[in-house]
Amino acid sequence: AQLIHEFESLKKNEEIIWYLDKKKNNPFKEIRKWALNFEEDFDGLRLNQDKWMTGYYWGKALMNETYALAGEKQLFKDDNIEMRDSIARITTRREPVKGKQWDPQHGFTVREFEYTSGLISTGQSFRQKHGKFEAKVRFSECSPVINAFWMVGEKMTPQIDIFKTTNTKGKTLECGVHLTDEKGEVQQKISRITGAKFKDKFFIYSLEWSEEAIIWKINGLEVHRETRLIPAEPMYLVFCTTLPENPAENQLPANLEIDWIRCYSKKEE
Repeated sequence: AQLIHEFESLKKNEEIIWYLDKKKNNPFKEIRKWALNFEEDFDGLRLNQDKWMTGYYWGKALMNETYALAGEKQLFKDDNIEMRDSIARITTRREPVKGKQWDPQHGFTVREFEYTSGLISTGQSFRQKHGKFEAKVRFSECSPVINAFWMVGEKMTPQIDIFKTTNTKGKTLECGVHLTDEKGEVQQKISRITGAKFKDKFFIYSLEWSEEAIIWKINGLEVHRETRLIPAEPMYLVFCTTLPENPAENQLPANLEIDWIRCYSKKEE
C-alpha cells in the first residue's frame, strides 16, 4: 500500500510528468540521424592552423597573403583573431595599414586601409556537400559592420549565407543562396529574419542542406526554406566581419565571437 501511494504521488510530480511527456516524442531520435564530421571548440591558446586559414581562400592558397575585395574598407589580419575562454574572437578596429585589394578590372593593387578585421575559413581543411552545419555565435555591432557565417565552393558562386547582419539595431538578419545558372547569370534568393534582438547575444545558427531543400534554423527553429536554388558541390565554412562603409566612431572596436562549430552528414537509413 505504501509503494502504491508513493507511485501515485510520483505520477503527479511536475518533473516526472515533463520527463514522460518528452520521452514519448523520442527527442534523441533526431540526433541519431547525423554523423559528426567536423568539430571545433576553440580550446587551444591559438587558432588551429591545421583546421583554419585566415583571409580569402585564393589569396592565402596562391600568394600566402591576405587581400580585400574592391569596395571593402577593411584588411584582414591574423592579429585580429584571438582565442579567449574557449571562444574565437574576430575584432574589427580602426587601424591604418597598407595591403592588397582585388578588383576584377584592375587585378591586385596596393592601397591604404583605415580598418582591420579578421576572417577564418576551412578552405584548405574541410569541405562538404549536404548535411547540417551549425555554430554558436555572438556579435557586438552591425550595419555597416557586416558579420557573416557563410559557405562557398571553388568560385564566388554557389554561396550560402547562413547568416549576415544588416539592421543597425541588430534586430534583422539575412540568409540566402547565390547560384550561377546555365546562362552564366547569378540567381539569388535572400530572406530577412526578424523577431529577436540578435546583437550582443549568443544564438545557434544552423543550416540543413539536402538535394531537396536548404533549411535555415536559429536556436532550432526554422526561419527560412529554399527548394529551388540548391547548390550541388562541396563547400567550406567562412566566418568574417567586413566593412562596405565607414563605421561610426563609437562602433569600433567590434567583435564577432564563435563559441563552437559542428558539421554533420546524414546517416544512411
